[in-house]
Amino acid sequence: MCAIWEELLQLDRVGVHDNFFALGGHSLLATRVISRVREQLEIEVELRRLFECPSIAQFAQGLSEGSLARLPRITASDRDARPPLSFAQQRLWFIDQLEGSQQYHIPLRIPVRESLDVGCLERALIRLIDRHEVLRTCYREEDGEVHQLVLSEYEVPLEVVSFAELEGEEKRARIEGLEQSHANKAFDLSRELPIRVTW
Repeated sequence: MCAIWEELLQLDRVGVHDNFFALGGHSLLATRVISRVREQLEIEVELRRLFECPSIAQFAQGLSEGSLARLPRITASDRDARPPLSFAQQRLWFIDQLEGSQQYHIPLRIPVRESLDVGCLERALIRLIDRHEVLRTCYREEDGEVHQLVLSEYEVPLEVVSFAELEGEEKRARIEGLEQSHANKAFDLSRELPIRVTW
């Protein structure tokens, strides 16, 4: 527990009686603490426990009471089978077939103030997609039934665009136009990853 707190609070040393919030902790960091506890101790802990027991001594005492549920290990399901779509996926597939699914798009612009290593960005993107199957999942229709297909190989959805020759208003307009274009461009759910990155 001390190691988790020290890492997330970015402190060299945390005492077992120190108050998490007095050390600079806040609700977002509390969420990360609970996530680490779940990951490392494999137990389910409610977020409110940290607010009620803000020192490691208090928090750990609650964990030792034995009333906490053990988290089951997550195992990959059989990929030889053709898993059916979840209800949310069925809804998305139906809407996409009917009128396109652009209303489900979540465009996001992340400002970067310093130079970015594009190779590093690509490797991070690959690790993210490899870790989360939903980002590698397409929908295939066979014999009148739609099922999930988790891709083991894919093309990295990273596009690099340069606006180096542009300045001021013209540059801003081109960037906004590109954002709008991506937000309105439909995904082909039968073969395309549900994520695009443009740098």
